[in-house]
Amino acid sequence: MDEPVTLRQMLDARERRSFFRQRFFEDQKGQLLIQFTLNIPGEQKNSPLYREVFQEGIRAVKHSVPKALLLAETDDRKHTGPEGYFAILAEPDETKNLLSQIEETHPLGRLWDMDLFSAPDMAVSRRDKGGSGRRCLVCARPAHECARSKAHSLYLILEEIRILAANYFAQSSSHAV
Repeated sequence: MDEPVTLRQMLDARERRSFFRQRFFEDQKGQLLIQFTLNIPGEQKNSPLYREVFQEGIRAVKHSVPKALLLAETDDRKHTGPEGYFAILAEPDETKNLLSQIEETHPLGRLWDMDLFSAPDMAVSRRDKGGSGRRCLVCARPAHECARSKAHSLYLILEEIRILAANYFAQSSSHAV
């Protein structure tokens, strides 16, 4: 497992993503940008399991949003966690609906954060599009409520993530021919 990530490193990573979006929209007029990261709490943001979860998300986007073009800046080995980028020339509402559907219906979707940008700092929000907020991994209440109240220990949340991923990959490998 990678070394723990500091708050400074996470803030720097957020700044680099913002800078990347700025450059993208300077060069790619009319396109949308899908920014894909993982929802992993705590100081460990990258591991072999997290990279496998990330790669499954890449496959899900390619399958469900076939017009999306995976960009070379995608990197699953970043210390601050895997980051993926797709460019797409499409209608924002339809694309956001597809991404929300992936996050809500795929067994690993709760671990994915698929943000759609129509401008460097203009994410298309699921709530703006009539979608609901995320659910807690542990108890299925609204995630923001559990996060704010610290209803569950970090250990419990990370164990839930590990079990979810292990079950998914065990099931998908048993179906492989």
